[in-house]
Amino acid sequence: MDFFENQWSTYKTIVQHDFMHHRALVGAVEQVLKHYCDGAPAGHRPHFVDLGCGDADPLAAVLRDLPLGSLLGLDQASSVLPLAAQALGEVPYPCDWIQGELLEWATAATPHTNPVDILYSSFAIHHLDGESQEAFLAGVRKKINPKGMFLWADIFREPGESVDDFRLRYTQRMSDHWGGALQPQQLAEACFHVSHYDLPADRATIGTTALKQGWALSWIWAGPDQAEALAVLTPA
Repeated sequence: MDFFENQWSTYKTIVQHDFMHHRALVGAVEQVLKHYCDGAPAGHRPHFVDLGCGDADPLAAVLRDLPLGSLLGLDQASSVLPLAAQALGEVPYPCDWIQGELLEWATAATPHTNPVDILYSSFAIHHLDGESQEAFLAGVRKKINPKGMFLWADIFREPGESVDDFRLRYTQRMSDHWGGALQPQQLAEACFHVSHYDLPADRATIGTTALKQGWALSWIWAGPDQAEALAVLTPA
């Protein structure tokens, strides 16, 4: 999206001011990842894939401390990939940073070198429409290990809430609370992005959709604004 390509500083300001509750979210992700790694079979080092990795911040600090076997980071914006590599720094496992579309990666028939133990995506899948989200879930289900998991951090609609109503509610929140940190043009561009590109899933129906594609979904964290949330999906 142009927003992420041309206005990266806006997104960084949003993260730095915790407008989307990244701190609590990453704390919840860290607990799940550490628990998963602690329970891994002796000698097994999980293979981690981050779809829509951005600049890998603030997750990089968590990843540096995990006993991973490999890491693959994918983002459609090639300009952020060097930033991700820099944020992660030196780690004792191989890392690949590639440019690509997450849906294309998910649905590609080409086998990957490492089976996926941990799949992670943060605030990216909501750019796909409902049909594409279902195709994404079907695709990544074929790439995950039977004992693996998918951590889906994103914005989600409340049960029965329409996309238009969500967009209106979310942009009103942005206008009310984000203006002190963002310049007027930055805020306008951010609201335009939400109003034209965001297609968050309905929390009441996405579990059924996931189950249809072979996943069991559990909600393990939700932000205070009835928007941001974290789901853990495991092979059903």
